[in-house]
Amino acid sequence: MIHTSYYTSQNELLTIHPKPLGRGGEGVVYEVISPPKYKNTVIKVYHSKEQTPAREQKLAYMLANPLYQPSKPTLAWPKALIYKTSDCLDFVGYLMPKISDAIDLTQLCTPYVSDKIDKIWQYKFDRNTLIGLQNRLQVCKNIATAFAQIHQIQRYVFVDIKPENIKVNIEGEITVLDVDSVAVIAQERLLFPAQKASPEYSPAELKTQQLIPSDVMRETWDRFSLSVVFYKVLLGLHPFTGTCHPPFDKLDTYAQKIREGLFPMGQMNKHFRIIPLPHQAFYHLDAQIQYLFKTCFEEGYEKETLRPSAKQWEEAFQTVNVSKPLPALNPQTRKRQFKNSPKHYQQKNNLPAVIKSVLGGAALVAVAMLSTVQLGSYRLPDRPVRILKNPVYQEVISPKELARKYGFVNRFADGVAKVIQKGKYGYINENGDKIIDFKYEWADNFHEGAARVAFNQKFGAIDNQGKTIIPFQYDWIGRFQEGLARVILNGKTAYVNAKHQYLIDFEYDYGGDFENGMAAVRKDGYWGFINTQGTEVIKPTFVEVRNFYQGFAAAREGNQWGFINTRGEWAIAPQYEEVFSFIDGRAMVKQGAKQFEINHGGECIAFCPE
Repeated sequence: MIHTSYYTSQNELLTIHPKPLGRGGEGVVYEVISPPKYKNTVIKVYHSKEQTPAREQKLAYMLANPLYQPSKPTLAWPKALIYKTSDCLDFVGYLMPKISDAIDLTQLCTPYVSDKIDKIWQYKFDRNTLIGLQNRLQVCKNIATAFAQIHQIQRYVFVDIKPENIKVNIEGEITVLDVDSVAVIAQERLLFPAQKASPEYSPAELKTQQLIPSDVMRETWDRFSLSVVFYKVLLGLHPFTGTCHPPFDKLDTYAQKIREGLFPMGQMNKHFRIIPLPHQAFYHLDAQIQYLFKTCFEEGYEKETLRPSAKQWEEAFQTVNVSKPLPALNPQTRKRQFKNSPKHYQQKNNLPAVIKSVLGGAALVAVAMLSTVQLGSYRLPDRPVRILKNPVYQEVISPKELARKYGFVNRFADGVAKVIQKGKYGYINENGDKIIDFKYEWADNFHEGAARVAFNQKFGAIDNQGKTIIPFQYDWIGRFQEGLARVILNGKTAYVNAKHQYLIDFEYDYGGDFENGMAAVRKDGYWGFINTQGTEVIKPTFVEVRNFYQGFAAAREGNQWGFINTRGEWAIAPQYEEVFSFIDGRAMVKQGAKQFEINHGGECIAFCPE
């Protein structure tokens, strides 16, 4: 007989629907039907073996130490403990929000959106269309935002992050489930262990199929899991998918490949015999997104602190500018794979032809960079590449020799590339010579003559001679954009130039990088813009903004989006539930149930509502 009445820890009687909403390995979920104030809630009733005092204590702690959540909760956080009787002596589970009109994120983690769900999902999340890719990036950004808030208080590590534990609605809003399985940490001490972990989403630290209850789980564990989830959402397959050459040919599970660091789109590429075709879209992702994936799965494979944080992912998804969708696979080749061989490399990347083509014009500036970029793509050529520096040829080290000497070599910028040895970063020149010592805990590529680096857990910047130009005193530093970099210290943002002169002191709660002469800044909860002279050209009055493109920036007033001009005036009045930035004079917007494109005048030019 099904029990249909339970009591909350406040001794309130709840009546549940006798038919379960779902079942799992830990318990059964039922909808609450009375009293009315609990209309949009459910209870999770644990199986009898899971109704332990330890679970009750852990949930009580979580109730006493809740996480901040926005008006639309992103976490199915416990709302009350649930007992079988009014004396609250027989613990059975907990009360949580009900998630409606949403699907499992797993539905978006395959090469093609399933035909079994509504066609609107296929339209909105087709990664081979611009709107579909933008929507997927927004979903990833929403996930990153949720976990950035979780990790900020340094108390909870989710451990079992996977698409099955995340719900997403048609608007791209997400809710994280199974929060009762988190690990609870306080002052480097494990208060309550995580109940489970999924090996295919766990980093190499998971040596066996079971968690050791006494392990203190780090937030860096979640960083790896999040990166796997983002890869699946964007590309439709697990990042460690592929068939290897010996001695790795017997590794059949993702967990085994993760433990060996076998990410096929990077330096371990040479160990793969077959790489599934959907991986190729990796090289069509924004360069910053590629960089974060490689940082996690290669540099962060052994050095867990190098894995991108949820906050870094959030910033990347927030600022990425998408102008093209991912390339579509031929329907005839949905399940095809490409062989990873030197012959295939030469056919796909005809370096002699490339060199000949470029030499036909001006002097070849960086052919070596072309081959270096391909280090994570196919087998490397055996022959060294010559760089023409007028008026004579200069022999340089081949990409294959570079890889043999340093392992993964990032792309060259300003004639310099970052490399890692024994967990520390340094820089080499195009001849493969070390020019900056291996002493940094984290490092970025050079951009505008400077590189961001971390030393003694503080961020600063160096020039291409290794000279410190921004001292190591900040909690974060952005890239130099238009001669300025944002620096964050104690939760406040300032902007400095390459001489470490402050354009704007720590006046803002947060700020973005400069783009097209403007940077978005937040003060007292509202957003505005400053220019490269430090002038506040648009006062912080907007709930949310996005960067300027083609003279327009998306801005939100209340719950409605519109577009402002560079004077902060409404060029297109706020009237949309969602908007995307202008590209080539057109922007996708959503109004009610309709999505369509508008021009700079706000006129509908495509997919117009009837």
